[in-house]
Amino acid sequence: MLFNACDVIEGPYLENPEIIDPGDDDIPRNVLILEFTGHTCKSCPKAHRTIDQLEELYGDRIVPVAFHTGYFARTYSGDKFHTDFRTEQGAEMEKYFEFAVFPIGMVGNLDKGRQSSYSSWPSEASVIIDQESPVILLTSSEYDTSSGEIEVTVGLINKSALEGDVQLAVYLVEDNIISWQKDEDRDPIDVEDYEHQHVFRTSAGSVWGDGLSESDCSANANVQLKKYMLMDPAWIPENCTVVTILYENVSREVIQCTSEKLLK
Repeated sequence: MLFNACDVIEGPYLENPEIIDPGDDDIPRNVLILEFTGHTCKSCPKAHRTIDQLEELYGDRIVPVAFHTGYFARTYSGDKFHTDFRTEQGAEMEKYFEFAVFPIGMVGNLDKGRQSSYSSWPSEASVIIDQESPVILLTSSEYDTSSGEIEVTVGLINKSALEGDVQLAVYLVEDNIISWQKDEDRDPIDVEDYEHQHVFRTSAGSVWGDGLSESDCSANANVQLKKYMLMDPAWIPENCTVVTILYENVSREVIQCTSEKLLK
């Protein structure tokens, strides 16, 4: 079976009668933070802690994804830094964005020209957090323990038309992974029991997602789609979260994003 399909659902639909009709209520825009990091990057924990602080401040309005890629994500033989967090999707991201420094990231966009340091993430997030989104984004996941298949149902409820070339991407991230990390603020600098959060594991098809049809983007549309991913036996399902990202492909601006625990 291929795990990169995106299908229109005939039924059953996501059920949440309280929000199926957005009416005149504002739909708050959540804040996607794409973080590019590595376990031998001694400055990267500063970025990790910045995300922790933003989550404490804004809760689940912050949607972080950490790609471990590049030089600082290389593995080594022996007792330290042997965990391989790298993925093909992360390598594709690194090739596209052409990072010059680590840590680096993007807040509310996937634009290679808007890369920013963790020091600016709080101010960038504070701008987005007060903005509205034209769409309610819902997700519901089913995990088959025997096959490892994850079936994600994505619901789009458009308050107004979605303009441009709209893409939908679905990721799986894992929290609470204990492994080595360099941290220049710790003594010793090599931390054995570092807790890695929001680690990108896989995507449903391309890391860039799939395009939506014109009808999917029309005003008042109520769209149901299915996406598929495959769980690796080494990952812990209880620690995994499904991240859904809706963005415009020309401006690279995120329209809306959500994160939902795989198992509730």
